[in-house]
Amino acid sequence: MKALLSLIISIILSIPSFAQSDTLKVFYLLGQAVQLFPQKITLKLNMPLYNNCEVELAENASVILINKEGFSVPLVKGINHITEKINLIKNQNSQFTIFREFLAFIWHKMTEEHKDLTKYAKRYMRNKGLSFKDGCTTPLMEMPYYGTSIQGDSVYFSWKKDSVQNYTFKIYNAPTEGKELYSIDVLGQNFKLASNFLSVGIDYYWVVFPKNNPNCIRFKFKIEKSDAVLSFKLKMRELESQLNVGEAMNALVKAELYEQYSFLLEAQNQYKIALKLEPNNAMFQEMYTLFMARNFVN
Repeated sequence: MKALLSLIISIILSIPSFAQSDTLKVFYLLGQAVQLFPQKITLKLNMPLYNNCEVELAENASVILINKEGFSVPLVKGINHITEKINLIKNQNSQFTIFREFLAFIWHKMTEEHKDLTKYAKRYMRNKGLSFKDGCTTPLMEMPYYGTSIQGDSVYFSWKKDSVQNYTFKIYNAPTEGKELYSIDVLGQNFKLASNFLSVGIDYYWVVFPKNNPNCIRFKFKIEKSDAVLSFKLKMRELESQLNVGEAMNALVKAELYEQYSFLLEAQNQYKIALKLEPNNAMFQEMYTLFMARNFVN
């Protein structure tokens, strides 16, 4: 009877409780990893792991676990005891680091409710004033994305093809009406503009449309101030000094910093680097899809 009671107690203790605060989740997963105990399950992104769990990592697999505060810990080849990983995170230096900040930032975005991608995208476009405008046709503008900050002395604009070859390109000082600052007719779907006549740190609004068929939706951009660019570069250097999770994951973390500073083209390039290095990584695919939904108007 005593032996049976001990067995029952041990089984109860081994069952993970969703109320537990000591919980890690699978943040990054590449290759094969399996939870062996309390039951055998193949690991998946966002899967919770609790005290007393055991996970086996295959030879060439890579897994990073994260807790709700943004602290992370990698698994190693072979058997991993999750209790040890939880204790390892608890013993980590609690001092703020930019790398930890961005892991938590990415984790928040991954777990944000976005089952309906169309609704997710519309929410962001509506906040930018780009949705549900009466009398406006679908904008052709592609790059730079809405709200982009530009580094350098020129801006490259591109747009989707319409049924014509001739387009009118304009820049204004306001999202509606306002003063027209620049206008030119362009043959083709791109245009490079020297930005020396634009003030730094000021929001400008550009639009392109088939000649003689104007559109009322405008995209915002600005030439970033040198001190803001310097602040960004210092933060990027600090972040890069802490990156240690592999080239592809490093690129994803840098993409988040670029996006936070509204350097959206650079952010997109970092997403593409991550996907090129790991094209089958479901997490990277999802993050890039959500990035495009937040910043691109279909």
